Amino acid sequence: MTDALVSFVRSRPELKARLERALHAIGYDTADWMRIVMYRHCFEFVRGLEPERLDALEISAGPQWKRQFRFGSY
Repeated sequence: MTDALVSFVRSRPELKARLERALHAIGYDTADWMRIVMYRHCFEFVRGLEPERLDALEISAGPQWKRQFRFGSY
């Protein structure tokens, strides 16, 4: 993709959301390839800490953390 196309899609949140849904529907993961393994290992580690019993302070976390875990307080 060219930079212009990426900028165009990013400047239109509704279009970006529709494209992401379409890509997920066909099994394509839009996460950066390096983050896929990192998230898998991090989520496994955090699950072992029993997050529902913990309080969390978020410092610039993405939405994937809220989807994956229910902390005691957030």
